[in-house]
Amino acid sequence: MRGKGNEMSEPLVSVIVPVYNAEKFIEKCVASIRAQTYRNLEIILVDDGSCDGSGELCDSFALKDPGIVVIHKENGGVASARNAGLDAMHGDYVGFVDADDWIDPEMYEVLLQRMIAENAQISCCGTAIVTGEKITGYFNPDMDVQFTVGGADAQSELIRCSCITNAMWDKLYSAEIFDGLRQKTGAYMDDMAVQYLLVARAEQVTYTARPMYYWYQSENSITRGHFTTRFFEWITSTEERLAFYQEHFPACVPEAYNQYIGLCMDMLLITWKMPEWKDQNQELVRRIAAPLTGNYGDDMGRITKLKRQLVKIHPQLFIWLNPFFEKLKARQG
Repeated sequence: MRGKGNEMSEPLVSVIVPVYNAEKFIEKCVASIRAQTYRNLEIILVDDGSCDGSGELCDSFALKDPGIVVIHKENGGVASARNAGLDAMHGDYVGFVDADDWIDPEMYEVLLQRMIAENAQISCCGTAIVTGEKITGYFNPDMDVQFTVGGADAQSELIRCSCITNAMWDKLYSAEIFDGLRQKTGAYMDDMAVQYLLVARAEQVTYTARPMYYWYQSENSITRGHFTTRFFEWITSTEERLAFYQEHFPACVPEAYNQYIGLCMDMLLITWKMPEWKDQNQELVRRIAAPLTGNYGDDMGRITKLKRQLVKIHPQLFIWLNPFFEKLKARQG
């Protein structure tokens, strides 16, 4: 084992928490990790150049608990902070928690048990979405779902992102699948840019819908912030994933292609009148109108095919007629 372990030979779980200006949340987050029923934990707090009192709070936690390690670094973003934690960890398994979120006391015990029982390298759980003081939704509201998949089936679940999500934090990973692989730094949707590569390294991925990760939503969350041209990186990541599937998981290509085209269309609808998006919109039109090869479009719905043709003929016509297509789609159920 790569981990330190203990006298009972329990594997060590490293929990990496990227911290940036989170002094209002970090105490609750760390308390939820320290309260885990699985006790052999290494908690790595990565202070990513915080400007508030987060770094000092992290140091105070470490003084009280020898199982907490603090890393202070220049600001580089959440992916950079996670990478720093991965470089410093000792665990046989690794999980991630964002500093403004918290976890169920049994999360890592349950995920590790399922991982061992199913001979899996990634173990996933359900996520509760928290807004203000209330749970406002779940990634997958069907609490009874459990399954284990591998190969193309695991990638297909990831594409749908209802159970196996692109998030880093609702999972426990075998540390070995990170060997030689780190998150891309500075990228928008950096979780998505690496998750399919991690799933590809796993022989099995297991999932339980029990919601054990609490994802706090605020106005400053990256997924709810101001729409900027950085969102185009989401398109690029989706295209890179598609290219990976072409080479390694051809059965996933039609589903991934349809998602890619749909994302391009959605982005075009949102940004068409934004002056700063002029260049990106021209690129979106080019990508949507690009000739289909292979069986990419076999599973594409009739309405999506028609929308794609309109983009090729006249993008503005596509914009004008989209409300009609949405009504038609709603009628078809």
